[in-house]
Amino acid sequence: MDNKKPIVVFWFRRDLRFEDNIGLFNALQSEHPVLPLFIFDDNILKELPRNDARVQFIHQQLSILHAELQNAGSTLLCMKGKPEEIWVQLIHLYEIAAVYTNRDYEPYARQRDADVANLLATQKIPFYTFKDQVIFEKNEVLKDDGKPYTVFTPYKRKWMVHFLSNPQNPFPNADMNKFVKGTIPFLTLADIGFETSPIQVKPFTLAWVPQYSEVRDFPALDQTSYLSVHLRFGTVGIRQLVAHVKDQSEVFWSELIWREFF
Repeated sequence: MDNKKPIVVFWFRRDLRFEDNIGLFNALQSEHPVLPLFIFDDNILKELPRNDARVQFIHQQLSILHAELQNAGSTLLCMKGKPEEIWVQLIHLYEIAAVYTNRDYEPYARQRDADVANLLATQKIPFYTFKDQVIFEKNEVLKDDGKPYTVFTPYKRKWMVHFLSNPQNPFPNADMNKFVKGTIPFLTLADIGFETSPIQVKPFTLAWVPQYSEVRDFPALDQTSYLSVHLRFGTVGIRQLVAHVKDQSEVFWSELIWREFF
């Protein structure tokens, strides 16, 4: 790839997919090719056991994305380190026209993003963030007096009113022709200092959603969706998920609304 030509960077975090990814969709509307990036954050990794199943799962999902990009003649840039230090390197390596990413709501993530945004601003590089993890953010579903809900049922009712008047449809899949062309070596699990975990994450399933209200109270039945880790790391889009289940099971839909309430 030509490091002298302007590019935009899309920073993957909790959104490890090409489908229904709002920040990525917007990045791909740029006039410049998109370099997809994932940073294995040393500030997080240092607290984890070397065979952490979550790190393995993230690496597996990134490997899938990288393979898809390779098929299109493109690449996924994976780096390991402290995010601010990584971005200093990237600013020197590439002519970055803008950075796109999806918002992360945890305290560490908010501070990290503020620090990175400030760093990019010193180089006059815009930092665009998008709502992607949730249908509605915390200030979008409020009581009539403008205060947040503390009880779920009235929150759910207001959430549904908002949704029905403002349905959130899945975003189109990524156009694979708009990524930066070229090859960058992909980090192995060993490269980031980790090893194989004995714990394997199962694929999620929605096959039994229509029966959810009948089976959910019987733990002996293997009728779980296995969605938790997939939602946490964004291997499925929440808009895709709601579109699929909302007409099949209001009870299951309520569980997804509870996630947003939390």
